[in-house]
Amino acid sequence: MLMPWAAQVAAIVQAWLPGQAMGEALADVLLGAAEPGGRLPVTFPAAEADCPVLHAAPVDGVLRYDEGLLIGYRGYDRQGISPQFAFGHGLGYTTWEYESVHASAAEPGPGSQRRAGDMELTVTIRNTGRRAGKEVVQAYLAAAPGDQGRPVRVLAAFAAVTAEPGETADVRLRVPGRAFCRYDEARAAWLPVPGPFTLQVGRSSRDLRLSLIVTAP
Repeated sequence: MLMPWAAQVAAIVQAWLPGQAMGEALADVLLGAAEPGGRLPVTFPAAEADCPVLHAAPVDGVLRYDEGLLIGYRGYDRQGISPQFAFGHGLGYTTWEYESVHASAAEPGPGSQRRAGDMELTVTIRNTGRRAGKEVVQAYLAAAPGDQGRPVRVLAAFAAVTAEPGETADVRLRVPGRAFCRYDEARAAWLPVPGPFTLQVGRSSRDLRLSLIVTAP
């Protein structure tokens, strides 16, 4: 979807498929009674030619996937193209400061979905606005320098948090151990990729506020 008029408006509401309660929900968001909590699960291009996969039609009965993993925001990142709205983008009624991020190994526990090899991030953010709000904190794992076979960065974890004006909040994200691996077709197995790795944390795939270097857990 192209939106050459986007700069002429203060904000854009993408309601997707909101259901029968759309009227009340949309009114609450527009009037400020509720925080718009969604984030884009796709990328909106600034121009049609920018799309990494512009045409997906079979040729002689064969549909090739030459782009590999470089679809969506991954394709924009690899080509260095600035989109109209990035993957993970979303507005709210307050502002946030990203203060710190720390990593630790996540140990499995009774009834837990954590697995040995996962990594836990603790991100501290502060609501710097004048009203309560909701933020979706996103962590992206960057590829090793020179590794052209992997995307520049991939979404590794995300979590939502609410905070009052001036309040800090600790957000815990779990990065699965498989994010540090590559699938080997010949061996039909996930194999570790030599590190170290860079984890970037922020508000979208193009608004990254914090970073840290980690080794695979």
